[in-house]
Amino acid sequence: MAASPTTIGVSATVAASRWKRPNAPWMPALVVLLVYGAILIGYLASGHDARDFIRIGQRFVLRSHASAVIQYDPHYAYMADNTGNDGQFAYYLALDPANARYYMDYPSYRYTRILYPLAARVLAFGQAGLIPYTLLLVNLLAVAGGTLALAAWLRSRGCSPWLALLFGFYPGVAVVLQRDLTEVLAYALVALAVYLYDFGGRWAPLWAGLAFAAATLSRETAALFPIVYGLALLLRAPATEIAPAGVLKDGRTTASRVSAQRWATAALRRVRANLRRAALLLATALAPFAAYKLFLFAWLGDFGTRPDLAPHLVPFSGLFFLWPWQYQQIIVVVAVIVPALTCAAMALWALARRAWTVGIWSLLLNLQVLVVMLAPTSYFIYSGTGRITTGVIVAVLLAVPTFDALTGGNRGWLIACAAWWLLGIPAVTAVALLLHMPLRDVSVGGVALAVALPLPMLSWRRWGGASLYRRASVAGRAKGADSASSSRKLSSSRNMSASSAGRRRKSASSPLAARVCASAARPSASRIAASARGRM
Repeated sequence: MAASPTTIGVSATVAASRWKRPNAPWMPALVVLLVYGAILIGYLASGHDARDFIRIGQRFVLRSHASAVIQYDPHYAYMADNTGNDGQFAYYLALDPANARYYMDYPSYRYTRILYPLAARVLAFGQAGLIPYTLLLVNLLAVAGGTLALAAWLRSRGCSPWLALLFGFYPGVAVVLQRDLTEVLAYALVALAVYLYDFGGRWAPLWAGLAFAAATLSRETAALFPIVYGLALLLRAPATEIAPAGVLKDGRTTASRVSAQRWATAALRRVRANLRRAALLLATALAPFAAYKLFLFAWLGDFGTRPDLAPHLVPFSGLFFLWPWQYQQIIVVVAVIVPALTCAAMALWALARRAWTVGIWSLLLNLQVLVVMLAPTSYFIYSGTGRITTGVIVAVLLAVPTFDALTGGNRGWLIACAAWWLLGIPAVTAVALLLHMPLRDVSVGGVALAVALPLPMLSWRRWGGASLYRRASVAGRAKGADSASSSRKLSSSRNMSASSAGRRRKSASSPLAARVCASAARPSASRIAASARGRM
C-alpha cells in the first residue's frame, strides 16, 4: 500500500531533523575535515612545498629519462636517505601513467593501486604542478568521507556516530595523509560499500560491489571485505524463512539441538535463494581487479607479487624475526599487537556465543591477514604497520553493534583498544623518559607498563558505561520515532488484540483449547530474544 503524502512529509521532516542533531553523522566527518584541513593549510602556509608530503628520493627520479614530466628538480630539497617513500610512486603514476614504470622498484606491484593517483590526476586536469595538491585533497576528502560513511552506518545501527572518529584520527590514517599513500581512499570506499550493502535497497549488491571494486583498485587488501560480505549474502536467511526448532534467524541456538541434516538443508535453501545476488556482488567487486591484474601481467610481465611481503603462516613469526626488538617494534607491540589480540579475543567470544555475524567474520579475517601473518618488512617500522592495519579499525567499528548486543553496551574493550591505538606511541615514549632510558633500549618491563596503562578501562561497565549506552540508545530511538505512524500502529494493534481476544473466548469451550490459548498468549523465549535484538 502506498504511503500518503502526509506520512511521507512527516517522515522526511523526521529524517531531516536527525541530521541537525549533535549526533548527526556529518558532524564527526566535519571535525575530521576541519582538524586535518587546518593542519595541512598551516603547513603549506608556513612556506613548505606540497611535494614534502610525497617524500621523494633522488634514486628513482634519476633512474630514467623516459618521461618528459617526471624530471629531477635541482631547486627542490630531496630526502636525505636518497630512497624516498612509497608515496613517490603514486606521484609518478599521477604525473605520467604510461611511463611511470621506468621510475619504480616493482612496477606491476605499484600499478596495482591505480585509483588514488588517477583520481589526483583527474582533479588536477593533468597539470603536473597541481598534482601534489590534489594528492593531498583526495586523501583529505577520503578521510572525511570514510568517517561520514562509518558514522552514518553506526547511527543507523543504533550506535553513536562519534565512534567513527576512531577511524578518522587513527595514527595509521594520519601517516597515510602525511605521506600521500593509498590506504585511506581504499578503506573509505570499503565503508561506503558496507553502507550501501545494508541500506542500498533492491540493487544493494550492485552498488556495494562497485564501491568494493573501487576500494580493491586502491589497495588489494581491501578485497577481504567483499569476500566476507559476498559469502554472508550467500548464506543470509530470507525474510520469509521459518527457522528450524531451536534455531533463531541470526544463527543462534536455544537449548534444543538441531541435526546436521536440517542445518545442511537450511543452508542449501539459502544458497539457492541468494545465489544470484551474492554472485552479482562478488563478480562486481572482484572481477575488475582480476581483469586489471591480467592486463598488468600482459603489459609488464608479472602479477606484482613481492616475496618479501608474502604472508607468514606461523603467527607473528614476522615480528619475532626482528628480535631483539628496537623502539619501532615495541611501539608496534603496544599500539597494534595488544589491541589486535584484545579484539580477536572479543571476536572469538562472540563466535562462542553463536553471534555469527558478517562483522565478526570480517574482523577475524582482517586480523589474521593484516596483523598475525605480516612479513618482517611490514613490522619493521610503525608507520608501515599502522597504515597496513587501517582495515582492522574499519572492521572493529563494523563489529561494534554485535558486541554491544552481547555485552549490553559495555564498551570497556573498545576504550582500552582505542587507548592503545591512539596513545601507544606517547605511552612508550613516556615510559622511556620516566625510566631515563634511550628510546632504542626500552626494556620489556617498560613495554609491560605501557601495555598496562589502559587496562583499567576494561572495567568501564562498573563506571556506568552500559547505562550510558542504554540511555543514549533509548533517547535516540525515542527522538527518531514518527508519532503519527506510531499512533496508527497502536490503534491497529488494539483492534487486532480485541478481535483475537473475542475469538479466544469463543473457542475456549474445552480445557485443551484454554491451555492452547494461554500458551499462545505467552511470548516464547525465542520471540523475546529476537525482539530484544531487533531493538538493539
